[in-house]
Amino acid sequence: MKRKFCLLLVPLLLLSGCAREISAEQAEEVAVDIKNSSLDINTISELKVKYKNSAHLSGTRNRELVDYKNEFTTTYELSTRFNYIHVYSKQSEADKVESTDSYTENESWYYMRKKVLYKATRRKNKGSETKSYTKVEKYSEAIKEFSYQFDLYMKEAYTVARGTEFLDESLIYNYVDSKYETSFKYGAKFYSGGEGNLRVIGAAKCDNYEYEGIPAKVNGTLSCKWDNYLLKNANLSVNINTDDGTSKNDLKNSHTLSKKVSTLIIPTYPRLSSYAEGNSLRY
Repeated sequence: MKRKFCLLLVPLLLLSGCAREISAEQAEEVAVDIKNSSLDINTISELKVKYKNSAHLSGTRNRELVDYKNEFTTTYELSTRFNYIHVYSKQSEADKVESTDSYTENESWYYMRKKVLYKATRRKNKGSETKSYTKVEKYSEAIKEFSYQFDLYMKEAYTVARGTEFLDESLIYNYVDSKYETSFKYGAKFYSGGEGNLRVIGAAKCDNYEYEGIPAKVNGTLSCKWDNYLLKNANLSVNINTDDGTSKNDLKNSHTLSKKVSTLIIPTYPRLSSYAEGNSLRY
């Protein structure tokens, strides 16, 4: 494993149970097992997954002010106990210097009540919002449609919930140039409570990096934890700060990525009184 987990940066929640600290080599064995194994999604009755990816570039480039931020969030909530599906996504971009921004939301529900399937959709683009819903009242058709949607979104949610990208040593190189590999200083600790259970904690930095031709420093942290072959939570943060000794180039480039997974769902439903009944749009 030599580099695989050393390149995974870190902080995190305390590990519960009887997890013990293990070596990098032992952690690699657990990681490979998690990466190569998969659960039968038909055995997952409830799953909630929240994913967030954001980046922020600010400071001065060639004496010009820069302040740009973008963010993307997706949430899946599925439950066979409540016959409930909820999918939400939000994307925003903002350039404070140019005074421009964009914002979109997409939200869908599929849920059963008294043998009727309700399909509700909400879409928002800046200040404009549309809401609609339809009902499938024939029980056999309602069950068939709900089952189809549940299987479809469960596959998507489960893929996100595995979190196997956090087991890939190339993750850090999505944000920094690999030619600086030998210049990085890093350390990590690993914990496991048995098969399918792994926690990684570490940190990394590079003081002689170069970003857009300007001397820079890089530091990052990542925390990740799996239990029963599913990711519980993960938080990645990478920061690249340039400083050429003048006010000409002084940039701060930060990127954060997080995931949180739960097997407990508390449903929230749309207020259909504010939705137009008609032909809903597929999410």
